[in-house]
Amino acid sequence: MIDKTYWEDVVLKLTTKEKANWAAHVVVTNREILDDILYSVGREKLIANCLLCYSVDFSAQPYLDEILSSFSIKELIHVYKKLDKKPLQTAGALMWLLEDIDPEFNWSHSL
Repeated sequence: MIDKTYWEDVVLKLTTKEKANWAAHVVVTNREILDDILYSVGREKLIANCLLCYSVDFSAQPYLDEILSSFSIKELIHVYKKLDKKPLQTAGALMWLLEDIDPEFNWSHSL
């Protein structure tokens, strides 16, 4: 059984300048329990905080790409549209990620 409080804290740290890169690395290195992490913190919360992390600490980008590529394009766009703030770095990183997932994807009509 995983520690729900620990994973809630890790996912929250994705949005802090001091710990964003560390938090993204922790999620990636524990990918084998991603379903448990998602159950603890919620899919939308993890996706939203990963998306916001691009604007907090772009050095976490490789980890974020790896985490977010686990989700469908439809789910990523859905969560992005629900964000209160949509920093430019987040939009740009999401655009590149969507093109990596599906080079034929027409993101301009979705965001």
